Amino acid sequence: MRVYDFPNGFRQEAENMFGWLRYEGFTPAWDFGIREGSYCSGITIPGREVEQLHIFQRTNPARWGNPPEVAKALSENQARMKQQAQHDQARRGALTDEQNAWIERVHSETGLSGSAALDLNERLHELAAQHFVLSLNRLDHGLNATEERALEQVESRVQELLEGVPRVRGAKFLGDPRGATVGVVFESGATDSFSGSCKVPLNPERVRALRDATDGFWEALADESKPRP
Repeated sequence: MRVYDFPNGFRQEAENMFGWLRYEGFTPAWDFGIREGSYCSGITIPGREVEQLHIFQRTNPARWGNPPEVAKALSENQARMKQQAQHDQARRGALTDEQNAWIERVHSETGLSGSAALDLNERLHELAAQHFVLSLNRLDHGLNATEERALEQVESRVQELLEGVPRVRGAKFLGDPRGATVGVVFESGATDSFSGSCKVPLNPERVRALRDATDGFWEALADESKPRP
């Protein structure tokens, strides 16, 4: 059974392992070949010796490598990480350049992982877009009672969303709807507006969709009994 594969460039490590196996009474043999497109220096041992090697691996993985159960868990974790990276890449591909720069700022200011920064932005962006449209409506024709309640709900949900986010002090709501109306106050003092906060950049397509929303949308948003995003 092949128990080790050392990729090209690790011949010395392979020879060291071969020697350790012989010293401990195993009967290793070389099994050179191409594995997944790369040349490897492989080592095999008889099947009857494999379980003893696994015992060595469990007691001293630094010398003998990971036992099968650990190797499997690491492989599955790597597969999950790769899948998550592909998913995050697709999510970032749907964002504007300004939004991608914002994700980097959130990551650097808060210490959140790239995936966590994307998750936070998805929820925060929707609320910021709603706030922006309601602010435009107020400027254009004023808000009715339902829209006023919706605006209060949005601001409350933004504050709740930012509670507990590392290195964030809270939110600022800007009355002048030029570009964006929701800002995040970072502990570092980073700012891109006179409000002392960094504005949450918006996707114009989502803003247009919200501007076309019917009254029922804002009524549902204003209803405090509705589940929060």
